[in-house]
Amino acid sequence: MDQLDHQAVNSSRGRGPAAPTSGLRALEHVPQRQTRPVELMQSPRCAIVSAPNKAAILELLVRANDAFSAHDLDAYLDTCVFPLVRIAPEKITVIAAREHAAQSILTTGLTPNYWRSEWVRLEIVQAGQDKVHVAAVSSRQRSDGREISREDSLFVLECVNGHWGVRAHSYFSR
Repeated sequence: MDQLDHQAVNSSRGRGPAAPTSGLRALEHVPQRQTRPVELMQSPRCAIVSAPNKAAILELLVRANDAFSAHDLDAYLDTCVFPLVRIAPEKITVIAAREHAAQSILTTGLTPNYWRSEWVRLEIVQAGQDKVHVAAVSSRQRSDGREISREDSLFVLECVNGHWGVRAHSYFSR
């Protein structure tokens, strides 16, 4: 993913209500990219991750966030490796296979005024040849760009058959 993919997007483009037609309620659209550049940092205390793997990992996390923000279950599941483990406060969910995933994994815990999420910080904190742990901070935002909350997470990513995917996601809100 090059610098153009991460350049700022006009935050008002595609977010305002569409002009109503025939009395239908206008829908809001989630942008496909974050509004600010993202950098994948690497802790100096962990094994070095190659530049191609870092690029693939960053691309995966941006796609996962875009899909989450759009509530696009199929696109989100495309970023996962199964079985998938999700660890929330006081709840652990294991999704054995793609067909067992429910839409609620993208909406549980979101406030009614949630618009999208944006990565604030991504850092590889542990790394092996085919597995990395990424500490992440994401910002949940309203449509006017104001922050609702921040969420600290840990992603366990694995490279399976040459493709990186999310194997586990542990999170809690601040």
